[in-house]
Amino acid sequence: MFDFRSVFGKTVASLACASSCWLAPNAGAVQTPLVGYEDIDLFVTTPATTDIPNILFILDTSANWSSGTGSSSCATYADGTPGPAITQEVNKKVGIEKCALVNALYGIDTSNGAKFRVAFMFMNASNANGAYPRKTFIPVDATNKTILMNLIKNTLATSAADQGSYADIARSLWEAYLWFTAGPPLYGRAQTNASKIQWDNAAFANGGTGNYISPVGNSCAKNYVILISNGSPQGTEADVQPLVVAAGGNGTKITYASGYVSNADQNNWADETARFLHTIDLSGAQGTQPLTIYSIMVDTPTPNASQLRTQHYIAEIGNQGGGGSILATDVNSLTNAINGILNQIQAGNSVFASASLPVSVNSQGTFLNQVFMGMFRPDDTARPRWVGNLKQYQFSYNAATQKVMLVDSVNLNTDVINSATGFISPNAVSFWTTLTPNADPFWTTTSHYTDFWSAKSWPNEVNAGGASDSPDGQLVEKGGAAQRLRELFMTTQAARKVYTCVDAAACGTASLDLTAAAQSFSTGNGLLTQT
Repeated sequence: MFDFRSVFGKTVASLACASSCWLAPNAGAVQTPLVGYEDIDLFVTTPATTDIPNILFILDTSANWSSGTGSSSCATYADGTPGPAITQEVNKKVGIEKCALVNALYGIDTSNGAKFRVAFMFMNASNANGAYPRKTFIPVDATNKTILMNLIKNTLATSAADQGSYADIARSLWEAYLWFTAGPPLYGRAQTNASKIQWDNAAFANGGTGNYISPVGNSCAKNYVILISNGSPQGTEADVQPLVVAAGGNGTKITYASGYVSNADQNNWADETARFLHTIDLSGAQGTQPLTIYSIMVDTPTPNASQLRTQHYIAEIGNQGGGGSILATDVNSLTNAINGILNQIQAGNSVFASASLPVSVNSQGTFLNQVFMGMFRPDDTARPRWVGNLKQYQFSYNAATQKVMLVDSVNLNTDVINSATGFISPNAVSFWTTLTPNADPFWTTTSHYTDFWSAKSWPNEVNAGGASDSPDGQLVEKGGAAQRLRELFMTTQAARKVYTCVDAAACGTASLDLTAAAQSFSTGNGLLTQT
């Protein structure tokens, strides 16, 4: 059976952190004499903290980025400027990655201020191992978004300084650990060739000569690494193992079924390093603030046996790091992968905005492999009327990883729960949810239903469906049984029978007919008055 306990643990830790970071509850919340505030106030109060997530992109700039996937790069970026033009980048992984990163950054909404802090780490050029901070953490507002986009555009496959020497993934993850924990750099200032030095001095204290400056501080900000890989890591990187153990981590090797990953990758320490990073606590604030790792593999959609084993290993780095993994084969799929991760991160950062609740606090029922999830959303003004819905998901078994997942109606190979937040993914489409009801004879013939939510907004929430019910994601109102009920009675509520008890004295008596017209909960019942 699917185990929600790990998700519940993350939820409790998040609640603890949220409560310690808030300055004061909503002025409209109702206090009780004994406990101060009702338990529902935790979900209806807007957080006073301004903490935003910290996201570190680690780019595999080693030689593999000059190989291709069989797909094209982009002629122009999303902002209209010319895309990669040099031979070493056109239709190569580096060109695809530049296009996707610029396009994803361009699409970030900065109209209400920064929603993320973003930094970049590149692999060191020859003469040094590991990785270095190419750009320190900066909030992605309108100005800094342009700075980050230009950084990616100006990264060149023909530059000896930009071209990484080795795919040191484990060492890069360890360097990320040092950065997030304000430690002394191991590889971050290791480059000795002056013509190849590109580290950002702003990432270090003392004008670039001291320890890393951590973006975390004593806060509840969540912290993420997005690894974009082009192939297998370099060697075993076994020198990282004693560092992990010395820091209190698990030094036991992770083993895989024969043939699932290559022998070389089996002996590499990137997956164990990712496992360690997801167990640490980066902040002194209440609760646990781990480092969550996502991995994206940029590769061909038709891999041979060797390439498939590499894809498996890169996926396990993300799985061990708690974020998950995605395979991208072209500009669109890589852009969607980055956007999907950013959506998950943003949704997880606004979990107390009351548009959704963690999976662990919703009621679930099961039948065979079907999972029926009853959801509710507390009213944002603490009124007793809460929005509810019933949605269906299902269990799916991944034979390659030997894991059982909760999946949606679209992708039976992707876990619908964002393990980093405990929430349904904003891109999930539950069963019974539809985008175009007119295409199904079950629905009414009324047109333009797909803009039903055009006048509705969920402050601080991310959902890819926009005005449509699909995807319904983590939003309670969208999709599911509620959508079907709305569409059955879209033009009139006359056929929908809802009853109440008008005569209080007669309520509960055996002679009362609750289905009589006098008990109808309808504007046409003259015995009811609006108050």
